[in-house]
Amino acid sequence: MIPVISILGKFNVGKSSFFNKLSNCENNLSFNFKYLTLYKIYIFKIINNFNFLLFDTAYSIFLKNKKFFFNIKSSINDSDIIIFFFDNLYGILYEDKIISLFLKKIKKYIFLILNKIDFLKFNINVFLYFKFGFGKPYIISSSNNFNLFYIISSLLNIFCFFKNCFYFKKLINKFKIFILGYFFDIKKFINYFFNKKKIFFKYRDIINFDFFFNKIKISIIIFLLFFNNYKKIFTKKKIKKISILKFLKSIIICDLFILIIHPYYIFNILFINFAVKVFKSLIFFLNVSNLFLNLKIYFKNFFFKKYKIFNFYIISIDFYKNFFYYFFYYIYKIFNLLYISFNYSYLSEFVLNFNNFLLFNNKNFKIKLFYLQQKSKNPPAIKIFSNLKIINSFIKFFIKKKLIKFLKLKSIFLKILF
Repeated sequence: MIPVISILGKFNVGKSSFFNKLSNCENNLSFNFKYLTLYKIYIFKIINNFNFLLFDTAYSIFLKNKKFFFNIKSSINDSDIIIFFFDNLYGILYEDKIISLFLKKIKKYIFLILNKIDFLKFNINVFLYFKFGFGKPYIISSSNNFNLFYIISSLLNIFCFFKNCFYFKKLINKFKIFILGYFFDIKKFINYFFNKKKIFFKYRDIINFDFFFNKIKISIIIFLLFFNNYKKIFTKKKIKKISILKFLKSIIICDLFILIIHPYYIFNILFINFAVKVFKSLIFFLNVSNLFLNLKIYFKNFFFKKYKIFNFYIISIDFYKNFFYYFFYYIYKIFNLLYISFNYSYLSEFVLNFNNFLLFNNKNFKIKLFYLQQKSKNPPAIKIFSNLKIINSFIKFFIKKKLIKFLKLKSIFLKILF
């Protein structure tokens, strides 16, 4: 694991200057002014062959804004090591006592740091800081680079003595692969390529296991995205901080990145823009089965022209389902639900996912599906627009055979326009 270190303390205590000295550049604001740091920033750093993530947080306990309070709460819950800053100029204040009470409820590795010792107070009572119950305080001066790197290395040595931390020299003979995809895709992918039928979960979202291949150690880190959680992770709403931190920890140290693309969900396209910029070694797998030849050529040309991706492969992990039949079997299943009770949420989710899949398409391949919730007691209406002859013939055949019962019962009003 890579330890996550977060810096906490009251305003104007030297958190940002400590962060800037370790990052060797002024990434964060530092000035003698209250409440200056109003955002959260992080760096990935290697000191004495130890890798760690360092987070600088805003002082936000006494501010009424919910965003600032969510900032400090998420940084405490997601971090492994908490650095609690004190100011030597003013000593212990009322704010420090409240933060210490807040930290005592959380079972984390907490270290006290006494900053600004260059402004000399000859009679420093170090024993006053033992009352907080977090151990001995470390003395630093962030403006003069006094004891900064020594303290970080000593904190990591203490923490990694009890935990299995990531050590840089151990990874030279090991090849790390990072795989991103949905649970039902990844499980079949592992069983098919690596013959791993039993997967033991270490976390809820991440699987990590090692194996030997031609006398080479290979460790695979797998990040699982469930359908219910991907909107919270990749949208602008409240972000799930714990899953993103685990995501960052596993991405940073990987040598090869494998993205299993499921063409029915839009988050893959959003993530491709990030992955192409960051990673040099990429392999893309499109999880579809029984594609037509013109669609295979289309997908490869699409990824090559838009993202300049050469390592793009089309494989089929699902051997028992047809590519087009999957969609219309799912429509048929939803119509069964609607016939029993008008469940609008299932239908709207399906229409949203279908339209997201269609964002792959260019001018030659257009399908649009609209979901209309009519007023009063009228049933919902679905409109399908397309210009591809292959899909048109398949839709007509499927509707005649499978959906004729629902059209007669008028439980669903369906319009198909070609």
